[in-house]
Amino acid sequence: MKIIRTEKWTLRPTADDRQTLRDTVTLYQRYVRAVSSVCMAHWPTIGVLKGNDVIKVVEGLIHPTANRPSVKYRYFQHAFYKFPSYLRRSAIMDAVGQACSFLSRYDQWQTAIDRRHKHECPPTFGVSNSFPSLYKGQCIKYADDLSFADIKVYKGNDWVWLTVPIKKTGKRATDVSQKRVSPLLVVTGKQASLAVPFERTVALSPKNAEVVCAVDLGINTSITASVVRSDGTVLGRRFIRRPGDIDRLHKRLSMIRTAAKKTKRVSRGFAAKWYRKGFNLAKDSAHQMTRELVEFAASLGATTLVFESLKGWRPKGPRYGLRKKFHTWLHRRIVEFTEWKWREHSGRMAFVPARGTSKYAFDGSGEVTRSVNGNYSVCRFKNGKVYNCDLNATYNIAAKFFLRGREADQLALGQSPGSKPRMPVTSSLLWKAPALQSAA
Repeated sequence: MKIIRTEKWTLRPTADDRQTLRDTVTLYQRYVRAVSSVCMAHWPTIGVLKGNDVIKVVEGLIHPTANRPSVKYRYFQHAFYKFPSYLRRSAIMDAVGQACSFLSRYDQWQTAIDRRHKHECPPTFGVSNSFPSLYKGQCIKYADDLSFADIKVYKGNDWVWLTVPIKKTGKRATDVSQKRVSPLLVVTGKQASLAVPFERTVALSPKNAEVVCAVDLGINTSITASVVRSDGTVLGRRFIRRPGDIDRLHKRLSMIRTAAKKTKRVSRGFAAKWYRKGFNLAKDSAHQMTRELVEFAASLGATTLVFESLKGWRPKGPRYGLRKKFHTWLHRRIVEFTEWKWREHSGRMAFVPARGTSKYAFDGSGEVTRSVNGNYSVCRFKNGKVYNCDLNATYNIAAKFFLRGREADQLALGQSPGSKPRMPVTSSLLWKAPALQSAA
């Protein structure tokens, strides 16, 4: 499979060069807005086309040539004189994508009459800010040592080459196994950078894994991971949490809650700065934890990461403190970020039902008792053993992965008829599997 990962290369332009780059991006965004209006006007014709066919039709409306001296929209040849052809084609694809996005959202708004709020406004055709894609050799030229780059920019009513030093590159810059694709010129505030995508072909590991990393996502401990072999042997355990990030996130949320109580009418954009900081804190924390998880799994030879299937599940807490923890739970974001990083290690992802993973003891002794001495993170087995609840769940998650589709062959049936076993799937069944197979 092909995967694409993007690195941020920081540029170091002078004050004048930074203004030139900003003017170039602004002109490109103006061009995208103008083309998007053309796309909306001719959407019945453009909407059914794909790829280069879209570019041909739109260029036939806005771009005159020797064989096509007259076009319908002559505004472009006067307002965007000598606009580079590669940037024009990139802008056309951006405009088509934004028009398609608006029409899809508007169609969803129209079809949700019974479900939407009576005061909900329809989506507006506000064209988002996009950045130009720089095609190699035509719009950007790199130095051999990647110390600088020549970028085609708009300066003095003309398009010229501008040499800009590259301050910092990424680890993929010198990796010959990854193909460098056309970057985006990103200019925001006082920063200028290149968003450089890298394309790579990865061969995934076999589906029948012998070593997996089972992951339990919790509230107190964000990630609990165990590397388990197919015979039930546990090769390693790891608790991953970042309590400092959680405290800072809760602090931002408490500031928003306090300000909301003092505000009679909360308007749109209320506490946007605090929300943005809280979102960035949660995102960075998820990236740091998933990076540690992937390194741990790869170091012990795991080829598959196994999670509980929690997509669409909405937890409910009996009290406010627990509801606040559930509100900042990063379970879906952790799964998504882990998949991005794990694919680069040729690893696979798997999901098992969450039912019963924490309820039953991994040694097969039956149901566990939670909240031992007021500590909800540990549990007591029926044989008296006290164990960590999250670790117990990871062993059962691994057992569910190895035994799925094979439970009836490895478990003894009760008196009632049917192919399903009466005992829940726990890690102890992996220990009995070789004996059952030899007896059969």
